[in-house]
Amino acid sequence: MTVQIPQTYDDLQQKYQSFISRRDNDRHLNIFWETNPSKFNENNGQKFIELSGGMPHESFFPIDSMNLNILKEPVSQDTISVDITKEKPDKLPLLRTLQYALSEGFQPLIDFIMNFITKLNNIPLYDKSLWKIIIAGGSCDSLYKFFETCTDESTTVMVEELTFVPVISNIINTGAKVIPLRLNLDNSDEGIDLNYMESLLTNWSKGPYKHLNKPKFLYTIPTGQNPTGLTQSIEKRQKIYQLAQKFDFVILEDDPYGYLKFPKFNHKDPNSNIYKDGITSQEYIEKVLMKSYISMDTDGRVVRFETFSKIFAPGMRLSFIIMNKFFYDKFLKFQEISTRQPSGIGQQIVYSTIHSMAHSSNDNDVIEAWLQWIMKLAGNYTERRNVMLESLYKTQSYKQNLLDFVEPSAGMFVIIKIHFKGDNIIEQMNDLAKIMDNNGVRAILGYKMAVDQNFSHDNLNYFRLTYAYADNTAQIKEAIDRIDKSLVQYFAK
Repeated sequence: MTVQIPQTYDDLQQKYQSFISRRDNDRHLNIFWETNPSKFNENNGQKFIELSGGMPHESFFPIDSMNLNILKEPVSQDTISVDITKEKPDKLPLLRTLQYALSEGFQPLIDFIMNFITKLNNIPLYDKSLWKIIIAGGSCDSLYKFFETCTDESTTVMVEELTFVPVISNIINTGAKVIPLRLNLDNSDEGIDLNYMESLLTNWSKGPYKHLNKPKFLYTIPTGQNPTGLTQSIEKRQKIYQLAQKFDFVILEDDPYGYLKFPKFNHKDPNSNIYKDGITSQEYIEKVLMKSYISMDTDGRVVRFETFSKIFAPGMRLSFIIMNKFFYDKFLKFQEISTRQPSGIGQQIVYSTIHSMAHSSNDNDVIEAWLQWIMKLAGNYTERRNVMLESLYKTQSYKQNLLDFVEPSAGMFVIIKIHFKGDNIIEQMNDLAKIMDNNGVRAILGYKMAVDQNFSHDNLNYFRLTYAYADNTAQIKEAIDRIDKSLVQYFAK
């Protein structure tokens, strides 16, 4: 297998033109405003007068300033007070963020993102001039726009058999076909079943999907997968990337939980927490975080989706995508004729908050401050994960072999698999869910997150629990007690 590393934009276009939706041909941004800078000389004391832009003057904006009280660390009362005005911060004042802006996002925030992902080595291996970052309105917005740009009735997309199903709606709505990939739901070989995947691709013309075109995309949540909590090993990622090269498909790496990474659960010391014991940011980067698909990418076939939702706040609706410049241009064109630009205020608050955490405006200090916040978040999630798993191991349900579960090493979720009898799994799941509801606890019914319930028949018997939203660890313990009570009641019938 010979891999051609792209050297020019034309190389990217030639390689990936066939991955673009037919709808892209009909998308054209009709520009009526002048985009070239004026040649007017303002040195004579006269100011250039702009009457072309249909923009309200800044004096008409109802917001004059904002004051943010920013937590110094999660779950604390200690804050930093930051003022945002029409003049500051210098690089991104309110005068800019309340106004119409470029569709790709504000450059100061893009510059921070670039510095941050470079520090973490979440960047491609091919020429830096051939990939870019674009900001969007949250991961769902990012994914919707990408599938609208790149998939249509001729496209086949591979996805994990259990996944964040709103993405499936995005894919199907473009006319594309979705096929599930088997998952290993255990604590030894987490994630996509490589043998199944390779066999499926190798024998495509004779397999169950031979009536479909060969896949052009793999959509995967490789770290802290939703709903399973599974994390793919580095070796598995490398082999999947090699399959992508061999069978010529693009990897869509959706990584909302990648920074919420922690060591495996310590059965001898359930309270073990490296973040509480002390860890440097460099150790976090080198020893804790998983190597991303984008950091393995030599030929432009990985598109990485990141979001501020899990490490800042979901209401910001702010995300970003790293992709080769050919995909970038197609994506930008769709963003320009649809939502136009991500929220200026959202970008303002994220930018100002991150920079206010640092002791100086030095880029390295800003990155270190943001890493410290993320590590403290991960420490809190580690503690909550530990409490939930320890509580599950103590339940009568576990001791009576009524359930088992997967121990996550990242993200927000634990799945508990219920040992039902018989084939009417969905009916039994619904009955158990009613008992849980009566006992004051609720979880996601696993079958609702299956791409194809027939395909995943043996993996429908689970509930997805989250340790993220509880008020505290005491509430997590109480929730597990209620689940235990519900299971004992159900199986006693």
